[in-house]
Amino acid sequence: MSKGLVTVNTDASFHSGFKVGAYAFYIACDEGRFSHSGCLKKVKDPTEAEIQSIINAITFLKRMNIKGIVKIVINTDSMNAIHIFTNNKDAIKRYNLKYLLQYQSIIKKIGVFVFDFRHIKSHVDTKTKRAWVNQWCDDNAKKQLWNHINSNKKNE
Repeated sequence: MSKGLVTVNTDASFHSGFKVGAYAFYIACDEGRFSHSGCLKKVKDPTEAEIQSIINAITFLKRMNIKGIVKIVINTDSMNAIHIFTNNKDAIKRYNLKYLLQYQSIIKKIGVFVFDFRHIKSHVDTKTKRAWVNQWCDDNAKKQLWNHINSNKKNE
């Protein structure tokens, strides 16, 4: 890992019936490796869940107050999230993502970082580090989602 580079891997899960989501992220940098997962409330669709997952990871990273960050690579399996954060106007219009534009300002408020968004194919059967981390994020987001749904069912 080169000095000043942070790699953030994220994934989210969404349940259309309950309108809830969950997220997981895995961050690798010179200071170590950090992972976290949790629930998202009031999520409209999978794309919004993916965007919130990225924001949660960047917020976590910001709170760590790591000095000397030059570049943050964000690996996500959501092209729509990439379209929103990179302000791809053609894709935003084509996929009717305008309602998600509010998230661009949130990521800008978090800090002045150089972001490099990279699309990672999900659910591929490879043994690469990226595939392993993406699967870890997917598994943990789903686990959080189902724990949240099942605990709410018990409380009804």
